[in-house]
Amino acid sequence: NEGDTVYVAMELLRNASAHPSADMFSFGLLLLRIILGEELPNSGPAWHNLREGRIPPIPFFSNIVGPLLSVDPMERPAASHILFQSQARCKQMKIDNLLEFLPG
Repeated sequence: NEGDTVYVAMELLRNASAHPSADMFSFGLLLLRIILGEELPNSGPAWHNLREGRIPPIPFFSNIVGPLLSVDPMERPAASHILFQSQARCKQMKIDNLLEFLPG
């Protein structure tokens, strides 16, 4: 069992061998869910759209989420790249502590 179909990468459903990039795809979907503030589809055309690289417009985060949801698993960035990119964006926005923007 590869987990919840909402977050699974298409290549895993095609019986391709597991690769860390599948986890990055799942992470991209999780970020998309958080950004949109709504449940993601678990089947149907909208589910397929996300796996075919058609994602809704998401200002500010598209440069992070878009590559994570790349159709080609080899084009998805590594976690270290996403972390570096996020840190650079925080510096650019003069944010010292990203946690200050989280509720609670």
